[in-house]
Amino acid sequence: MLRALLSLFGCAKPPAALKEQNYKPEADDTKPEQQTVFELAYSLLKAKTEALLANDQALLSQEYNSLQDCDVLETVEVAEHTNNAGKNRYVNVLPFDYNRVKISGEDGHDYINASLVQVWRACSGFS
Repeated sequence: MLRALLSLFGCAKPPAALKEQNYKPEADDTKPEQQTVFELAYSLLKAKTEALLANDQALLSQEYNSLQDCDVLETVEVAEHTNNAGKNRYVNVLPFDYNRVKISGEDGHDYINASLVQVWRACSGFS
């Protein structure tokens, strides 16, 4: 679970001093008790957010612009089909073919603009 949290913040792997249950910062002598995984995640999120918003949001703009340059490798052919185009609320928000929700519709039509989403469970990871 900790590795998944750290990967969200761009950390490839936890530092050697980091344990799954508790983390004790080496440089912080003012707080003698150990941080829980959730306290660590909060502090990482706070630091990442502050960095993104600093300097007139320069890093945030840079990250946003890099996302616009990404090529989408998944297909949306079913969503773009002429029979289904009218079922899409937005023309630029389409479900990928591999994870779209299929329904039992009239005349064998199974399209709805919806995607399957993984839900995080704190105890068991992704489900």
